[in-house]
Amino acid sequence: MSRSREEIAALLTDRPEFEPALRAILAANERRETWTFDDVDVDSGTFGELVSRGVVESAGDEYRLADPDAVRAALDGDARDPSGGGADDGAGFAAGLGDRTGLAGSSFGRALPTVSRDAAVGLVAALALVALFRLIAYASVFRNGDVVLLANDPYFYRHWLLVLAERSADAFAVPDGIREGEPLLVAVLWTAARTVGADARAVDLVLAWYPVAAALGTGLAVYGTAKRLTSDARVGIAAVGILAVTPVHAYRSAVGFGDHHAFDYLLVGVALYALVGAAAVDRELSGRELATAAGPWALLLGASVAAQVLAWNAGPLLVLPVGLYAVGRALADVRAGRSPLRGLAPTVVGVGLAAALVAAAHESWGWQADYVALTPALLLAGVVAAALVAEGAHRAGISWKIGGGGLLAAAGAVFAVAWTQFPDFRAEFRQEVERLATKPGQSDITETASLFDPDLGGPLAPIFYFGFALFLALPYVAWGLWAAASRDRFDWLAACSYAAVLVVLGGMQVRFAGALAVVVAVFAGLGFVHLASVVDLARRPAVFGESEETTSGSSSRGSSGSSRKSTGSPRESTERSFRLDLPDNRSLGLLVALAVLVAGLGAVLTPPLTDDLTVEEESYRAASWIQDDVDDRGLAEDRRYVFSRWDRNRMYNAFASGNSLSYGYARSSYDGFLAGTNETAWYQRLDRRGEYVVTGDRETDGALRDASLYNRLHDNYGADAAHFRAVYATDDGSRKVFTLVPGATITGEAGSNETVTATTEVDIGGTTVTYERTASVENGTYAVTVAQPGEYSVGNDTVRVSEEDVRNGTTVELHR
Repeated sequence: MSRSREEIAALLTDRPEFEPALRAILAANERRETWTFDDVDVDSGTFGELVSRGVVESAGDEYRLADPDAVRAALDGDARDPSGGGADDGAGFAAGLGDRTGLAGSSFGRALPTVSRDAAVGLVAALALVALFRLIAYASVFRNGDVVLLANDPYFYRHWLLVLAERSADAFAVPDGIREGEPLLVAVLWTAARTVGADARAVDLVLAWYPVAAALGTGLAVYGTAKRLTSDARVGIAAVGILAVTPVHAYRSAVGFGDHHAFDYLLVGVALYALVGAAAVDRELSGRELATAAGPWALLLGASVAAQVLAWNAGPLLVLPVGLYAVGRALADVRAGRSPLRGLAPTVVGVGLAAALVAAAHESWGWQADYVALTPALLLAGVVAAALVAEGAHRAGISWKIGGGGLLAAAGAVFAVAWTQFPDFRAEFRQEVERLATKPGQSDITETASLFDPDLGGPLAPIFYFGFALFLALPYVAWGLWAAASRDRFDWLAACSYAAVLVVLGGMQVRFAGALAVVVAVFAGLGFVHLASVVDLARRPAVFGESEETTSGSSSRGSSGSSRKSTGSPRESTERSFRLDLPDNRSLGLLVALAVLVAGLGAVLTPPLTDDLTVEEESYRAASWIQDDVDDRGLAEDRRYVFSRWDRNRMYNAFASGNSLSYGYARSSYDGFLAGTNETAWYQRLDRRGEYVVTGDRETDGALRDASLYNRLHDNYGADAAHFRAVYATDDGSRKVFTLVPGATITGEAGSNETVTATTEVDIGGTTVTYERTASVENGTYAVTVAQPGEYSVGNDTVRVSEEDVRNGTTVELHR
């Protein structure tokens, strides 16, 4: 008999796990008047109960819905997600264990991740793990009241935020110098800084803490994506846990690492979540229902794609997965004899919105260069071209293989138009390909190395960045492609598109490995739960189906009726899908051992890799000394430049002057300076730029001669230098600071053809150094330039040289 809408709605309230089954059955019922059990992806237990309740009725040897309109109305009117993305609590949540949080009654609320009370405990624990591994460097960042940011690049953003602070700029302000770089990131960071003080301290705190906040947001996106793909909260929680200990993500979103990466990873996570949701929207819905179901996902996709392009000038590379998904989806629809336009409609709308948002920001505020702002429009053109060509192939009855050729031709045509009509795009494309492939002048920058760097083991190199997570994830990426092709699970196609593109980008430069870690966590989370089920430590993820042993109820850890041919109870399966009950000691021990096997290496590697990015204590002390010296002497802004090794140059200059915009000069000149032998020439070059030079211990491998400035200055404390005055050294002598001085010139008379030596004792960082300068006597007179103040012995005479003499280039006469 027919069931009314109210009765079916009540059934869904009581048995939320029936929702995916009813949607699958409704879709089959709309395609054909009657159908067989094999036509629907529903387990036998659920199907049998729907028949017994009269929702499904027999039609000879086939089946049909007793009242399709009532089922459709109940599904559309229910608070659960109409996109087909999963049941209320799904295979990973306990049924009836509390109300879901979020905006359940809102169409926009349906696009938000949802958490039951029991699952929330596990999610909070996983997010706490994310935070814990991002706080490893806490003690290195917050020192003696200073905020010492990690690595080099965060100081670049500090410079621009300080510029805004000096101007007392309004919220979302962006300096002209970075409008064509990372405008959205700077706008967001500055707005956050304004809320906590709008001064240098506020800027430092925001740069220190924002990566941790972004990592937590990324964790939520990973959870939402994994749960939406699998309807299993356990997979989502495992994915967040794996993300927590993935080294390349952990150290690039660590406290103090306030560059663009953490923000990019957050946006990748949101865009991935949005594309997965858009891909799962039921294409068989009517026009209005389709718009209602797809609208939130299209808006979220558009906003996240636009944000990626506006947040980083290489952001367009991170939206390539959307284009790959569109081509794959269009081809799959042609192959299955479906209209590609309906399936790709949410994606087209989302990318179109992104193109509009980027164009508006570019035209209104000058954000991003023309060629960057153009990329969303090109992506839109490519997606539309793919949809139209595929739709034409579908309507013409052309085979999917020929249609695939047409899709490639369409993509080529869009690229050809961009290449021929937009010279800036053509020039930048060439430059970006060269930068990714050949890395000119970037060999000493770690993030430009390949994820599969031969020096780190080639195919095994990802271990240093992912632990075992990438290797665990890859088989499940392959499974996801199979599910997309054989089950029409286009949400898996979306996730696999991200994995494929980011693996390729990571293979070119490891700077993209952190973004890859976001999608790897999703697949590795599925892999972890699956492995746990294989060794009988957990219920098999429903996305795979169930083994007969598990569904028979023989396992002490619960059962699931997800297998198409199982006879287990769906209610029993759902109620045991996520429980707070702890397993017995043996099972708990084995589960911990499995977690250590899967994630332990990443957890072990993360602390030392993060520590590599922290500023060494010796470098920090040298920078602090320079800061104090600058303040004590009241140096002008244009005299505060610090010349040092490039990877610490921005840090030193941030302490000295706040001007940490560029390390370009240090990177191009510092090694040549150390190897040089002409002290006077280097003094004249550097004196035009600033005041300080910092040296540090380094492996020379015989490359630096005894006469090199490195040996004269660093190894010998500048004991014979005329223009480089050693003023500070750390206790261990690993860092030394020199100031550039014209030097005082001691003059006097002596016998012809003699040499004169001026000697004094200098205390540098607790080390007493004999400073000695020698000059030849010419025509009975000599002139020896000294860089250190003090009382000098010259033969049997003494002469005092003051601090002012050294700094002002004064001539000091020695009278016998």
